[in-house]
Amino acid sequence: MATRRRRGRASRWRNPPVINQPRAPALLSLRGCRGVFRIERDYTAEAARRLPLLPKEHPCYRLHGHRFTVTLAIEGDADNKKQWVADYYDVDSAYEKHVGSLIDHNYLNDIAGLEVPTTEMLARWVFERLKPTLTGLVEVVIAEENDTRCSYQPD
Repeated sequence: MATRRRRGRASRWRNPPVINQPRAPALLSLRGCRGVFRIERDYTAEAARRLPLLPKEHPCYRLHGHRFTVTLAIEGDADNKKQWVADYYDVDSAYEKHVGSLIDHNYLNDIAGLEVPTTEMLARWVFERLKPTLTGLVEVVIAEENDTRCSYQPD
């Protein structure tokens, strides 16, 4: 009895078809590109606070916590070598060193400069701590929850 060659999927793909792909376009460059680029990066921090300047009857006078979202906005020209405004790794490192490690899972009232930790004060505090490290930092937005936020942009 003669052995029959089995036809099936394996035989169909023994020599896959060659598909002619179009050539990739020349690499685009941002050199000479006019305009300002804006990048944004979000971070979260869980923190507790109380707002001591409010009346004792106000709910925020008492100890309470939030899951804050901190958004950093950096503007500038894209670097001609790397084709970006800022390295997100550098942004992450600066945030963690100067802000995240201090506020995440902490009591904000105990942090120097945040004795009255309103969202407005927190936004300004974050900006002042990061400005020397992050060239092009133009705005800090702090969101307490999904429906409340405050932005700080210095003059």
